[in-house]
Amino acid sequence: MEVVPCHLYGGFGCMLGVYVTGGKDIRTAATGVCLFTNPKPYVTWRNAFFDEFIGAAMLVGCLMALLDDTNAPPANGMTAFVVGLLVAAIGMAFGYQTSFTINPARDLGPRIFAAMVGYGAKTLHLFPWWWARGAWGAPIAGGIAGALVYNLFIFTGSESPVNCPDKGYVEQRVGKLLHNSVEATTDEGPTPLSSGQHNISSDTLVKNGKTAPK
Repeated sequence: MEVVPCHLYGGFGCMLGVYVTGGKDIRTAATGVCLFTNPKPYVTWRNAFFDEFIGAAMLVGCLMALLDDTNAPPANGMTAFVVGLLVAAIGMAFGYQTSFTINPARDLGPRIFAAMVGYGAKTLHLFPWWWARGAWGAPIAGGIAGALVYNLFIFTGSESPVNCPDKGYVEQRVGKLLHNSVEATTDEGPTPLSSGQHNISSDTLVKNGKTAPK
């Protein structure tokens, strides 16, 4: 959570530098796109949404794999380097069409400051509702999806809320149910003979020289 304020402050600082050095003439729609994210004109909102969704899902899933102690994590001091390569790879693969949001805080700081220093409504309407459904909705939903997939299909640690190992609980429970079922069958006693079975038993006793019970 400490990373979010840092991104916000960094975005404000970047926008402040642009505002001071460029003045009012630089506050145009073209320069605004260089500072906060917006999809390319030919990209539909659905394509842009899933672009960010898949990128965020891959990022969170790969981060969980890198930080999972049951895997082979990077060597000491190499985690940040590997994460940097991961972010660069996702940015090169998915970032061109949507300016590579992937983190809501990376877009919010510059966008708010741009609105404050003169960009005005351009920050919200260059691409309708992109700041909400693209810069926020898609990365958050994608991150949750990536974490859920990793938890369901790969992670087996005790920290997982959906895939926690049961430590033999299921086997113990099934064994107890089977044991109770066997005991219930034993307590009921032998099954009474049918009439046909009783007749056969009577004939057999007569042949053996014994009297069948009445």
